[in-house]
Amino acid sequence: MRLPALALALATFSPLTAQSLTATLAAAKDNTIYSVDPATGSNGAGDRFFCGTDLGLTIRRGLIAFDVAAAIPAGSTIVSARLELSMAQTRSTNRAVTLHRLNSNWGEAGSIAGSGQGGGGIAQPGDATWDFAFWPNTPWQHPGGDFNASASASTVLSAFGRFSWSSAQLVADVQSMLDAPAANFGWLLRTDENVITTSRALHSRESVSTADRPALVIGYLPPAARVTSVGSGCNGGGPSPLLLGASGLPRVPNASFALNLSGGPTGAVMAINLYALQQVPPLPLGGGCFLYGDFTTFVLGITTGGTLPFGIPANLAFMGYELTAQGVALDFFNLTFATSNGLVLRLGT
Repeated sequence: MRLPALALALATFSPLTAQSLTATLAAAKDNTIYSVDPATGSNGAGDRFFCGTDLGLTIRRGLIAFDVAAAIPAGSTIVSARLELSMAQTRSTNRAVTLHRLNSNWGEAGSIAGSGQGGGGIAQPGDATWDFAFWPNTPWQHPGGDFNASASASTVLSAFGRFSWSSAQLVADVQSMLDAPAANFGWLLRTDENVITTSRALHSRESVSTADRPALVIGYLPPAARVTSVGSGCNGGGPSPLLLGASGLPRVPNASFALNLSGGPTGAVMAINLYALQQVPPLPLGGGCFLYGDFTTFVLGITTGGTLPFGIPANLAFMGYELTAQGVALDFFNLTFATSNGLVLRLGT
């Protein structure tokens, strides 16, 4: 982890503001499902994915997903979202293509369709098909994909070029994908399925043209910095409980942020421990003392005279990190100890 470096060293600082930031995500997976071959038709590794119909009115639907939670700090507020796709081939112009939130997980494996890829290839284990979310063992609840009937966004595709989808609902979708990543299954693309030759071929994430690959452009406000005190300290034979406090907020950046210990046994050796997770519920240690950090996620322990400088660098990768800090005082002369309250630190703006 990079957290020890964060605690021990100051970096070169540059100003960051609470204004919205932008992240551009590449697709995590994409695929096409084909009604003409419902059991095994797929195109997981193809450089195109499709939606629409052919001359025989058989249907293609495109699937695409992005790993939002891996790119955007937890606790952020999504303020804008735009899906960008490039047209590779079409027989029909000026028809709307709609995005529908998927409600079930699905797969992309090694299938590759032949020729122009419009007819689908033979599914490989883990590919999505019209009947299967993961071929050959996990069917969709509804053949053709499990998705919301109402569209999250719509745009009209003409001939060739780069096209984008955006809407308030798309922003809400992306916020949900960030807040509940286990339920992020992406979107299904469809167009008019009641008219022949509405098929569109779109560049997939495997396209040799990097400029034509799918992208999700997200504007977001990073999470606010926060310090939350948990529980209380114990005396350990001293005149007052051991107390851990913070100087300022753990903003990215904040070169002067520090943690401070006071109280506890007189003349004791003090240390501050950092944990990646909070201990819930607190672990009793005896004598009214508790452990508030999950000891299995111990990151760093630093002996201190009472104040620990904890300068936070101007690195956006630290946005949204949460740490639990707790102080301990060791009285070797009287063979006693004390623990402080816990502090849950969320790094942010």
